[in-house]
Amino acid sequence: MAWRPGTSTLVVATVLVALVLAGPAWGTPTGVGGGTATVSVLSPEALGEPGASGDDSVTLRTTPGRFGTAATYLRIPDLVADVRDRSGRPQLRADLSVDAEGIDPPPISRILHRSGTHRLSYPDVALPPQGYDHGGTPVEPGSYDGHLEVRVQSFDGDHVLVNRSVEVVVDR
Repeated sequence: MAWRPGTSTLVVATVLVALVLAGPAWGTPTGVGGGTATVSVLSPEALGEPGASGDDSVTLRTTPGRFGTAATYLRIPDLVADVRDRSGRPQLRADLSVDAEGIDPPPISRILHRSGTHRLSYPDVALPPQGYDHGGTPVEPGSYDGHLEVRVQSFDGDHVLVNRSVEVVVDR
């Protein structure tokens, strides 16, 4: 097969046109952008408005591992939120921090592409069994202070929905 002069220019032009058509300029943006949303936290109920006593703390307890494992798990309830009056691409973000080495749940977030009910799930946080000596400090049984913050973020602003104290009780 003979290669004709000008064929390489045609191939390069075709590839460039395909990249432009398939690239982010024509696709759906996947990151946070400008925008707003009205959001109400529905569940867990403890994250809503403080009760009549004004107490705004939340208690989370560890549970034993399943299927005979010696690990203990912090299972954080799903965050369920009702999103209304959404515009643009704001993000719903929840961040739980615990003042104990070895308990470090990652923040969870979701771009709000639509109004309606949204569920965000934390992964289970495994705490190794006591006496585990393969790196890190094991978490001792007891009560640890933490902080939970849920917010709507975008390039247009940052609105805090939930700002609560959290008590994490480690049972072994």
